[in-house]
Amino acid sequence: PPPDLDPLRKLAAGVADGYALSLRRVERLLPTWDVEPISCTNEPFDPELMEVVEVVGDTGLAAGTVVEEVRPGYYWRGAVLRFAQVKVAR
Repeated sequence: PPPDLDPLRKLAAGVADGYALSLRRVERLLPTWDVEPISCTNEPFDPELMEVVEVVGDTGLAAGTVVEEVRPGYYWRGAVLRFAQVKVAR
């Protein structure tokens, strides 16, 4: 008989929930450290703030428009702390 994977699924779901909760806590604290998110989605690609991880076709958007933010980017006191990783329309 196949192994019972239900306990493993419950454990994985609990770990994922805990991780998501921790990320939300950190995101709430970022403004207190002068860390601001970089706005990307539906904006023109800006190589000074963003890194392209994928070029997507048939989006209905103008070429060079950010389709999706894969990993958020941040400013810290006006300087780029981390580049946003994005998908861009072809």
